[in-house]
Amino acid sequence: MSYRALLYIFVLLISLFRVLYIIYSPFDLSPDEAHYWEWSRRLDLSYYSKGPGVAYIIALFTTLLGDTEIGVRFGAVLFAALTTVALFFFTKELTGSQRQALASAVILNIVPLFFAGSILMTTDILLVFFWTLSLYGLKKLLVDGKRRWWYLIGLATGIGFLCKYTMILFYGCLFLLLLATGRLKEEARRKEPYIALLITFTLTLPVVIWNIRNDFVSFRHVAGLTHVERGFTISLEHLLEFLGSQFAILTPLLFTGILYTFWVCAKRAFKGRDIRASIIFWMSFPILLLFILKSLQAKVQANWAVLAYIGGLTGLVWVFAERMGRRVWQAVAALSVLVAMALSLLLFFPFMLDDRMEAKLMRAAIYKRTYGWNELGRKISELKEELEKEGPLFIVSDRYQIASELAFYVKGHPRTYNLYTGGRRLNQYDLWEGFYTLKGYNAIHVRSGDVDMEPAFRKAFQSCRRELFTVQWKSTPVKRFSIFICRGFKGFTPPPVGARY
Repeated sequence: MSYRALLYIFVLLISLFRVLYIIYSPFDLSPDEAHYWEWSRRLDLSYYSKGPGVAYIIALFTTLLGDTEIGVRFGAVLFAALTTVALFFFTKELTGSQRQALASAVILNIVPLFFAGSILMTTDILLVFFWTLSLYGLKKLLVDGKRRWWYLIGLATGIGFLCKYTMILFYGCLFLLLLATGRLKEEARRKEPYIALLITFTLTLPVVIWNIRNDFVSFRHVAGLTHVERGFTISLEHLLEFLGSQFAILTPLLFTGILYTFWVCAKRAFKGRDIRASIIFWMSFPILLLFILKSLQAKVQANWAVLAYIGGLTGLVWVFAERMGRRVWQAVAALSVLVAMALSLLLFFPFMLDDRMEAKLMRAAIYKRTYGWNELGRKISELKEELEKEGPLFIVSDRYQIASELAFYVKGHPRTYNLYTGGRRLNQYDLWEGFYTLKGYNAIHVRSGDVDMEPAFRKAFQSCRRELFTVQWKSTPVKRFSIFICRGFKGFTPPPVGARY
């Protein structure tokens, strides 16, 4: 059986596993997934923090499969499969080995970062696919000399930007690659790069137009995330936290192996002018370096450097294949795969542990974010049904994450709102019509934790009472919510919008 046939069988089986896991696992949509689903109910040219790509893909599959977890997440399963195939062909083209290509595809799917990302419908899984597709086009362009692949690069980069703005880093890395290999002047004299840039720019126009209409709020948000107002500062704490997160999402052995791969490819790129090694190094390492430097200034999320590891995995199997004749390298490779698989399975099946360890793990943030929302939704549905007997009502939370989860899990998928009392970052809810003029309505207000209601918001009702709701994993409390049943909304004027985007 050919390696390509094995690839398709592997993709089919692991995709089936993902679908069954989504349907039967006890974990609900993460807050980001629920929020993107909210976007998909109000299709637009763009949104507060991201382009429109994720919203339109969710809208497509929820139209086909309904407003269910599998409807929201099927796009993640599909694009994980497409990314696996794209990485196989990129690695095969770059290394000339179908065996190495299959190894890179398998390793990608057992790395904890991708193992989880292939289930969760976020912008990262879309970004990774279009980045991998662009790398394939780049190899065909620079190694095979087929200039028409510039157009694929322009197309994939533009669509990828509609999914996540980080895609624009492709052109930055490509500039460094062409400069380092002495091809920049040659490419600058040809028409294809400019046509590719034009294609990319044309595809980004929906985001640009939407931002013109909305006071460039996305650009303000990105500037806020990058903490440009802080200037240059140094924080070793954030650096260590970021590096630790990379060990966690890749496993220590694979992360170390990828760093070693970058070192080997850098030597080949600078000394031997090896174009394949240059592609691996310049299209990967600068991204990791960028976020390492950024972590010296402020907190960097673990997944931000994900694009560095697509070329990194291809380089990993390429470099290690040359050393696999030695038993020590064979042992390292086998141990790396086993550790990655064990951590990924533990990530998906924490209930394999004994009861005490399982309970402790379920209180960790990664599980708390995806557990208990359906249960909370049922509780709010019951309260909503009772309160609606008295008249119309609205559902609101002080966090967009809770508001999004309630919109999905409360019976009937009602419209929900995010309260703004100042202090927090803005989000997409603040750009939609609010509840502030719904005078005379009753309300259900949900906050995380055992807390009181915001004093300014309590004054907006004739009366309010609180219920404390606890979500449990078996007999272990996982998280609590304070639910406020309020009557007689008198109207509320939010404070002026602050500078936090």
